[in-house]
Amino acid sequence: MGISGNYLDGQTSTAAAVELSFDELGTLHLTPPVRPPMASAELRMASQIAGVPLTLTYPDGGIVEIANTAANLRSLAQAGIAAGVVGRFERNNRFLLGALFGIAVMVTVLALWGLPALSTALAKRLPPTLLAAAASDSLVQLDRFIFKPTNLSEPKQAALTRQFAHLHPTGLGVYQLQFRRGGVIGANAFALPNGLVVVTDELVGIADEAHEVDAVLLHEIGHVEHRHALQMLINHAGLATLAALMFGDVNAVGTLVVALPSVLMDSSYSRTFETEADDFALAAMGRQHIPPRVFASMLDKLERCADVVPSKKQDFVAICRARLASKQTTPAAAETQTAPHSYFSTHPATAERIARFRQAVY
Repeated sequence: MGISGNYLDGQTSTAAAVELSFDELGTLHLTPPVRPPMASAELRMASQIAGVPLTLTYPDGGIVEIANTAANLRSLAQAGIAAGVVGRFERNNRFLLGALFGIAVMVTVLALWGLPALSTALAKRLPPTLLAAAASDSLVQLDRFIFKPTNLSEPKQAALTRQFAHLHPTGLGVYQLQFRRGGVIGANAFALPNGLVVVTDELVGIADEAHEVDAVLLHEIGHVEHRHALQMLINHAGLATLAALMFGDVNAVGTLVVALPSVLMDSSYSRTFETEADDFALAAMGRQHIPPRVFASMLDKLERCADVVPSKKQDFVAICRARLASKQTTPAAAETQTAPHSYFSTHPATAERIARFRQAVY
């Protein structure tokens, strides 16, 4: 019985409808005879893939395409033309299940351990200036949608800036301190990868001594020194690329590039990153003779006021100070029910961190 197909000479895009038949010697004949008969041993069949036509290729590049059906495969096998390795595996359910399981394990290992390890290695080798534009854009967006101009007096800003200039050890990157009124995010501080450190009026307002602000700023510098934001971005890029490879969504990578500022501001630091930043802050505080208890004190204040939302009648500082003065605690534990933009939404708090700084000695 003949097999219907199409013949392409490999030189033009024109296809000719043909009927394929094999004689007792396994020689392929085409009707009409668009080319001479060919021994099946001289033909190559491409790997069989579901939904894709079967192709028989001549030595000179000519191709015959036929429907990918079980009947056609049997006819080809009788003529000595077997399905490729991929085709045989494709019809093996055990192999398919095993392959799916292997892919799942590989993706899990890569996402949980491989990409984080790669991001750490790359972040240490890439210059911080790589993210300068994204960091600047992050602050522009925050100024547009969240922050307001600072209400701190010029003398207060100048005093904090002079103090900040003496905080970080010689040899570190160039850091710049800026002030903003936090609004809905309240008491907060963060450092962008380019060394720009932002502190809100509210955080300054709940500090009872200057060193409490210093301790928080040193912790934020620690994030920059360890390239934590850069590590997160590389990890996000790796996950986006992995998704693109698996699902064909090449837009995922491009979307991440556009959303770099959002990734910088919205990604929560891991406990590993927090520990590294705490280690940096504690060592720097020791060199500056800053009592470690002041960081514990500020963390405690931030945690107790994590759910404070300012109103038209009272600002964040007034509400927080009233709570601190009354020794009031809140059931909204900072680690689980914080306000969406509070300090602990991006800096997970733990009793162990506070206890560590309370007990630390130089």
